[in-house]
Formats: sequence, structure tokens, C-alpha cells
Amino acid sequence: MPVNRCSQDGGGGRGRQLNQFAQLRRNIYLTHEPGDVHGFRRLAAALTGEPELLDPVLDAMARLHAGAAFGSCPAASTAQLEAEIVRYLGTSPYVDRYLADALRNRGELQSALRQSAADPALTGATVAVAVAAELRPFEAGWTADALQRGGDPELIVDLLCYVAAAGLVELRPRIRALLDSPLPWAVRAEALLTLQELERTGDGTRHGLGAASAATSTADPQVPDDLVPAAASGEPCRTEGARPPAARLAQSMFYGDPGRMGKGGSGGIGTLVRELGATLARDYMPVVTLVCYNSRARSYPLQVCEELAPGHLVVRLPLFLAGENPAGFLRAEHRIERAVERALRTNRGRYGAIHVRFLDNASRAVARVARRNALPLVTTLTADPHRTVCSPEGTIRRADPESARELFNRILIGDQLLGWSNGVVAIGRNAFAGELLDYFPQLEDTRGKTLAAIDEGVSTAPPAVSVDVAGLLCDRQAEPALSPRQLDDPVLISVGRLSPVKGQVNLVQAWAQSDLWRRYNLVLIGGDFATPTDEEQLIRRQIHDCRRPELDGRFCHLPAQQNPVVRAVLAWCAARTSPGGADIYVCPSLKEEFGLSILEAMAAGLPVCAPLRGGPQTYLRHGINGFLIDTRDAGSLRRELCALLTAERTTTARLHEIKQQARRTIRERYSLAAMGREYERLYRRVAADSEKQRGEQ
Repeated sequence: MPVNRCSQDGGGGRGRQLNQFAQLRRNIYLTHEPGDVHGFRRLAAALTGEPELLDPVLDAMARLHAGAAFGSCPAASTAQLEAEIVRYLGTSPYVDRYLADALRNRGELQSALRQSAADPALTGATVAVAVAAELRPFEAGWTADALQRGGDPELIVDLLCYVAAAGLVELRPRIRALLDSPLPWAVRAEALLTLQELERTGDGTRHGLGAASAATSTADPQVPDDLVPAAASGEPCRTEGARPPAARLAQSMFYGDPGRMGKGGSGGIGTLVRELGATLARDYMPVVTLVCYNSRARSYPLQVCEELAPGHLVVRLPLFLAGENPAGFLRAEHRIERAVERALRTNRGRYGAIHVRFLDNASRAVARVARRNALPLVTTLTADPHRTVCSPEGTIRRADPESARELFNRILIGDQLLGWSNGVVAIGRNAFAGELLDYFPQLEDTRGKTLAAIDEGVSTAPPAVSVDVAGLLCDRQAEPALSPRQLDDPVLISVGRLSPVKGQVNLVQAWAQSDLWRRYNLVLIGGDFATPTDEEQLIRRQIHDCRRPELDGRFCHLPAQQNPVVRAVLAWCAARTSPGGADIYVCPSLKEEFGLSILEAMAAGLPVCAPLRGGPQTYLRHGINGFLIDTRDAGSLRRELCALLTAERTTTARLHEIKQQARRTIRERYSLAAMGREYERLYRRVAADSEKQRGEQ
């Protein structure tokens, strides 16, 4: 079947037939009240295809969510909630999270939690639920005994969270002892932060999540040398040339680190957060970017405060995480909430908005802090994970129970964030008319919300650094590297974090298992080689398995580079001429929400090959300013690239026209400056509308 590669508006709108999942969402929206538990059950059952035998965890999530969010299900009664505690506590992190919501501020249920905590197998889950639910069932004596017993570091971290939340100042000596103990660094870091909070309340005043904290002197021999306690506890980080006080933007970035571009989970979104933050800080308002630092993995040294650009500060929050992914954030939502509260409290009155960008428990934790402190919330709304529910034919895929739980959780979080938000951002100027309306029918009524559909943007200025690109690509100490003898051959180049969804392995296989390697060199940029994650190590092994002796000297894989270096490499590729043809940028991602790396390649003047599905189709016109290709697997990628790079329409003269059109597209529609102006208008409107609403109350 021929593939339609025409540029589209990226969505369905009213004229396109809805897939089964979108139809279900609309049906539930029209036929069920917002708090109707039966609507949630229908949604959960559709994900597994088992309407008559719903997974018990999904059923509990549906009932507890309905009761907690809307107060309309029987589980809202004390007797029913006590039964839920006995039946489900500790059986699943999903149920624990929804149980915490249902128990929030229900003091009459504290005795049931105390009974559960007496079971050693349930102690950890019970303490975590108590912190998340803002309940205080445990007295100082019980808590001290639990800390004394030690054991699981995660339990100790949650006990310390509880101590700080409950204001158990009498436990300060016990906590100081932890600083000198052989416990993991993550536990000692949390002990330090807990001690700081308690020492601010030396009069014994009971306090909760909103209490202020004090810095402990780094001269204290009990303090680990590699913590910066003032910054970690929310004290202001002062930098030279700081701007006068102004309304600030706080934004969260919990996948990767914008100060470590291309490493771990820091991909295109990290570049956007960094570059947009610098633009906003320079022209409009100071920006604080909150980043998680996994104190459990501790894969790189902690620098708590770092100025990425004048007025743009990144603050890394030490967090004990099982993983920097939706499952890890689910288990640690209460820890994330406390860490964000600490980081924002010093300048609480000077934030104009808080912006979250993902539908997960980390964003929900940030949003809860915003709501508690009456700070305007802005959410970037995407059709992820919604678009993954159905097959290409539009029928709902049957998910296994664990996958269905994650999908259901993120879908419910998306609805919550949309409901809580003062401002909503869609990526791409036509996004609200397409998939978003398909999957979020509640967007038909947006009273009281500011909506903005904003295209992503990149810098159109020349690279700010001078780079010996040939030396970089041919550096044999950075093996694999290109051979100087092959340097004049054209290059297929791809930039991005190492991840299965980014498709680097497919690209290497497509290149190595065809004749492409005889004509083109292959250059990959991305990944942390010094301290790789498990995922990065796996992908590098898979790439290594594709190599053969005859490919040596024709393949180069560079670790992640700073954005100015990447832009310099792209500009070098775009500017040179090769007898064998033009250098080509290839994005092999299975999906791209928008594709910042693609925009940067276009801005440099490289012909680009981008995924047919997803965001790139909104700005690429096939054969005009780039190419849309099928990237679903290595075989599709191989066929597409081989056909494209041997076609008459990809002659040198035609590619020159495509390069000019690509530059024009970015200059006119997708510049960083234009994106910055749009975001500034959004934040100002959200702050003003929120202030007006407060004045009317």
C-alpha cells in the first residue's frame, strides 16, 4: 500500500474517524458523570480487554480514584477505606498511591495505618502512604525504634520524610547519628535535609510539608562533603550579575538533566528546556529548572545549583529513586513532592507560574505543590501515552495487566493535570484541533484556562564555538572513529540520547546490512560513555554487535556533546561538498512528539529524513524541505533510505533546493526567539488571570 507522505495538521479533528480508544473516551465523557466509578472501570477494562473480569489492581485504582477525586464512590466511607487498607496496602505501588489520595487528611484512619505498620512486611508501604496522605499516625518512640532497626535504605528514607513532615524534633540526635553511619550516601543526604528542617523548628512546633528550612554549616564534620546543604534545602543561590527580584518561572525536568545534554535521559526536551530557559531569562523573566538527582544511583557528582545561563538556574533535587522513569516516579511521588516544596519555599512569593511537561507521577507531585501554594500551574498536554493504546488500524491493543496499570495511571494523571491547570500548552500550532481533542474531550470546555498551541523552536544564529570537526570524528582515542581516508565520503548523521525509542540500533543495522555503508559513513552523537545507564550500555552492546571488520573507519559514535558543539558539527556537515553526495541527517526514532534535533539539522541546512508518524509531519513537506520515511523497524528504514538516496529527485541540485527550503522553514516559523515570545505571553496571561481570579474570590 502506498504511504501518504503529505504534510498534515498532526491530528484528527472533527473530520477524521476516531479510533476505538478515542471513541471510548468521548463516550465516557458524554454518558458518565465526572466521578462515576463505572466510567473509570470501563476505561480500565478496555485496556486489558477483560470487561467481565477486571484486574483487581485496576479495579482498586478506579474505585479509589473516584472516591478521592470526586467523593462519589462507597470507598469514601471510613469503614470501606479501612477495608481497603487491610485488603490492598502493599500489594501494588499503584494501589498504594491511590489509597494515599483516598486517605488524605482522614485522621480517623490513622489507627488502621498503625496496625498495618506493625507487620514488618507492610511497614515500608504504610510509612510511604502516611507521608503521601499527610497523616501522622506514628509517635516519636515508634519512629525512633523503626529508624534504629535500620534495614532497607528506602524505608529509612521514607521514615526520615515522615520525621520532617511530622516535626519530630526530639529525634534530632538519632538523625545526627545517621550522618556518621556507614549507611548509603542517599540515606545520609536525606538525613541532612531532615535535620535542617527540624532545626528550623527548634521550639518544638509541629509542622507539615510547607515549613521552611535552614542551612547547616558545611563546616560541620557530620555533613557529607559533597552535599551543598544551603542549595539543597532551598536557600537562594546567588550568582554574579543576578537580576533584580522579579516574577520567576519554575519548570520541572525529571527525564535527564539540561546541564548534561545527551546523557542518560537528556534528549531533545533537555535542549528545549535549557535553550528556552536561557531565552526567557535573558529577555523576560528569571527561570528555575528543577531536576531530579538520583541519590540511589549517584551516577555522577552532585552539583546542586548551576547557572546554565544568566538568570537561568538549574536546581538538582537529591531523590531516592528506583529509576528515573514513570515506575520510579510512582514509588517516589511523596519524596518528589517534599523535595520540590523545599526547593521553592525560599522564593515562594516570587513565582509567576510552575510548568510541568509530562503525564506522570513526578509532574503530579510538582502540580500538588503548586496547588498547595496557590501558584499558577501550566501543563504541556500531549497525546502520550494515549496514542499508543490502539494499533495502526485503530483497534485497542490488549495490554498485559502491568502495562495496563501504567497506561491507566498516566491517563488519569493527564486528566487530573488538565483539570488542575491554569494554562495548557500544546506542541504545534494545530495540536488542539487534532489528537488532543480526540483523547481529551474535556477540552471542549476550557473556561478559566489559558490555552496556547506553540511550535518548538531552535536557534538560527551561527554556532557559538569553533570546533575541529574533522579531528573530532577521526579521533582514534574515541573509537569507533572515522578513518581520515574516508572523511571525504558523505555522512549519514544522527543526534540523540541512547534509547530504544530513538531507533539508533535500527539505523546502524539498516546502514550495515545494505550497500549504504559502501557509499556513506555513519556518525552517531549521544549517550553517556563515562557513567552509562543500563539502557545506554545495552544499546551500545547492540550497536557493537552490528559491526564488521569492513565497517571499521566508516562508523563513528561520539558521546553526548554540548549543544553548541552539536550545532557546529551539523553546520560543518551542511557546508561541505563531497564527490559522493551530500551529508544527510537521519532521525530513526520510532516516534517523535515534535523533533527538536530535526529542527536543528534543518536550521543548519542539512537535508533531513524524519519519522513519517508524529510531529515532523506538521512541518516537513516530503521532497520539498525534507523527507518523511517509515522508521518502524530496521527493515523499513533500510528500504526507505536505499530507495531515497538512489532516486533521481535526490540529485545534488535537488538537495541544494531542499536545504534552502529547510532553512527558510526554520527561520520563518520555528525560531527560538519566536518560541520564547509565545511562552512569555502565556506565562504572563496565566499569572494575570490567576491574580484576577484570586481578587474576585
